Amino acid sequence: MQDRVNVVTLGGGSGQSTLLVALGRLPYARVTAIVTPFDSGGSSRKLRDQYDVLPYGDIQRCIFALSPYEHVRDIFSRRLDLPEVQAPYHTGGNLLLSALEQDFRRTMPVPDARRLAIRALEQMFQVRGHVYPAALRYTDLCARFEDGALATHEQEVDEYIQAGHRPECVRLAESVPANEDALRAIVQADILTISPGSWYTSIIPSMLPEGIREALQESRAPIVWVVNLLTEGVEMAAWTGATFVHELMQLTSRAPAALLVNSTVLELPGSYRGERKTPLSQKLFRSYVPAVVRYPLWLDAETPRHDPDQLACALGLLLPTLLP
Repeated sequence: MQDRVNVVTLGGGSGQSTLLVALGRLPYARVTAIVTPFDSGGSSRKLRDQYDVLPYGDIQRCIFALSPYEHVRDIFSRRLDLPEVQAPYHTGGNLLLSALEQDFRRTMPVPDARRLAIRALEQMFQVRGHVYPAALRYTDLCARFEDGALATHEQEVDEYIQAGHRPECVRLAESVPANEDALRAIVQADILTISPGSWYTSIIPSMLPEGIREALQESRAPIVWVVNLLTEGVEMAAWTGATFVHELMQLTSRAPAALLVNSTVLELPGSYRGERKTPLSQKLFRSYVPAVVRYPLWLDAETPRHDPDQLACALGLLLPTLLP
């Protein structure tokens, strides 16, 4: 195996940041995160609408996930109540990136200002790797559902899915070009990883900007999918293992080389049942891809999320087997 391995992740949300924490513990991994910039909830939407900045919620999570300063990560991920500056309940990371973008925009075009704002925060927190938004322009994520309902932004898409609507089509409100840095990272990757996270509002959106799918097809890196612990919505509860693989192939136009699947299913906390989420059975996944790796990844009984320590162990065993 080569000394340094370019590992690129695609996705968004807390699942991608957990994956980045795990990858950051592999000494040979040079990590790049490609993150959906189409968040429309809470702090990100308020700052976007008020200051015309990129929605930085998922991006700042990924930056702090790759920082060695874990205590700082916790501080800047907290929501701050600052009514005196009319910015209630924003995270420190969102505020910092928004302020940096505004400052850089005084002397350079908007895409460059956004690129430099992210790079500046990476340098402040000595990030071991890079974080690139999939696009440097924002637009809204939209969805059409089988019953004719329409959702016009990312948070609304989530709400409709949780209410039991079946998605028929997920797209962007307008076409946006992919970030050139993201395209370059995909083509130069040694391993591509699809992070756990919402299929409809994190995974699919990270691949919707123009050029992402073509770069995935051009890349020769094997694709590893870290599969979710839970299904989402009524539709996904009926998916088979073959359905999961088919959907990923439809999205990337390539077959995955490996799936990393949780092997220990715990009882789901009641709060998640109301969101129509169910534990994903490892029995779904048999021989649909060259390698299906099963590992105990569920964090604990109260938190149905991936355990970063266990995830690091599993990836440490799997990734070297996929390299020449």
